[in-house]
Amino acid sequence: MTEVVAIELASTVVNEQTAGGVAKDLAKKYAKSAVNKSAKKVAWKGILWLVGLVGWPIALLILFIMFIALVVPLAVFTKDIFTPYGSAPYGYYDGGLGFGLSPVLGNWTIVSGGEYGAARDYGAHEGVDLAVPEGTPVVAVAAGVISFAESTLGGMTIYLNGDDGKVYVYMHLGEREGYSGMRVKVGDVIGRVGMTGRTSGPHLHFEVRVKGQAVDPMPFIKGVVVPEELLYRDIDVNTTINWITGYLHGDSLLATPENINILINVGRQFNINPNLLIAITGQEQSFVPAGSSPRMLGNPFNVYGSWEIYSPGLEVSAKIAARTIINLSKGRPEGTQPIYWLNCPSNPNGMYATDQGWWRGVTRFFNTLQNN
Repeated sequence: MTEVVAIELASTVVNEQTAGGVAKDLAKKYAKSAVNKSAKKVAWKGILWLVGLVGWPIALLILFIMFIALVVPLAVFTKDIFTPYGSAPYGYYDGGLGFGLSPVLGNWTIVSGGEYGAARDYGAHEGVDLAVPEGTPVVAVAAGVISFAESTLGGMTIYLNGDDGKVYVYMHLGEREGYSGMRVKVGDVIGRVGMTGRTSGPHLHFEVRVKGQAVDPMPFIKGVVVPEELLYRDIDVNTTINWITGYLHGDSLLATPENINILINVGRQFNINPNLLIAITGQEQSFVPAGSSPRMLGNPFNVYGSWEIYSPGLEVSAKIAARTIINLSKGRPEGTQPIYWLNCPSNPNGMYATDQGWWRGVTRFFNTLQNN
């Protein structure tokens, strides 16, 4: 082993600083290997101890129950979870969650005069014109079959005949991916924005047709399943910090300008009221009081079970919590309290927490923060 290490160092070292770096890397490599081997031995010894204690049949049953206990919380939080893209208002691919269908992969703005229904020399505008740089990918907003067409007005065009019964139209493309008759799924890149047809600049003309009639695409692009009272709104950072520290009668790891701004930005990205995210941290971890483990701040929402076993950082855990809120908001019966539905036993999408009183605590914190 010494000779192997010496050869690796000799072939890499060019100066003292590099040698130090290589030595550190090798040390980390062998230390990690040793830890992995040690962990496997400990796990195997634990299994053998359990078998010796209760026998193989009972041991297998216990291990199966432990496996289910870990997998079920993961399934609730990861069901239909997708990473959004773009930063235009509501302009995110939602993976079927329903919080905005973006036909382009990137920032977009509506061209002046490009609104649905705007007067044109040929009649009312039947779609929306989304201004984006030439070459920006366009994606399928529904599963279905695409077909290609071209015209003097729309230039290079794609019709997406969605499985949902709607037809989605993409015009002024510079490139198309695939072929007519090809089946696509949500999020597949089907072309790129161009300037073909009658256009004065690069943009995507996007239409939604229901039973052959063009309808306003914006409700689809802005489509949300989260009720209005839980949608994004601006909050004051200092007011929020003062309320949290006042409630705790002390400091909080969460209540800093940096951390509150992280939650505001995540709320803005997912169109979720940041006060709801903050309220959940209050119910789950009492707003992470000073003196708490830093790992708790890395997952004050208890996504994937607990901060003790999963602590990816405040921003990542907040994004998972936001996606979970959106997922659990689907199918809410009319008149049902929105936060209660997130934790309702009859919610087919799952429950945020096993505590039946969870929604009451979150609602109390949320309402107080809203009125603060």
